Amino acid sequence: MIAITLALSVAALGCGKRREPAPRPGPSAAASPSAPLPADHALPGELAEGTEAAFGLLLPRRMSVTARFRDAVVARGDLTPEIVTSYVKQRVQAARIETGPARTVFLKATARADPGRVMRIDVVTRSGATELFIRDETVEPPKDGLTPEQRWQKLGLSPDGKPLDPTHLQ
Repeated sequence: MIAITLALSVAALGCGKRREPAPRPGPSAAASPSAPLPADHALPGELAEGTEAAFGLLLPRRMSVTARFRDAVVARGDLTPEIVTSYVKQRVQAARIETGPARTVFLKATARADPGRVMRIDVVTRSGATELFIRDETVEPPKDGLTPEQRWQKLGLSPDGKPLDPTHLQ
């Protein structure tokens, strides 16, 4: 008798209302490009920002700087060129983007962190890795108060473009 009562009570509990799990947001809500993710989160197929920067552009976490000059930075990593190109597209505004089979070039690009700086960014595949070449092409505004002749002289040239001192050519 106790066994039958126990079986009936277990069956009665099983027939009660079940709680449905909360609906999960669809992929469109999670991948919304207008909603920025925190710096330590990346969607599948995306690169996270690293700590090193080149002229206002944070480099991807999985790329390392191989050369740094006054006006250029070279970074390299074992990534596909498509994912690096997508990373750069999300972080810069470029006047023009040229895409080819071996490289993608961002011309007159500005990083959102430093909009006053103009760069040329090349994404290139070389020796099984992807390289990122970032060149600073910012032109400094002319200094006030100088005449055109003084500007030429400062460059070591005469107003007609000839060197003032032919022994000191660069």
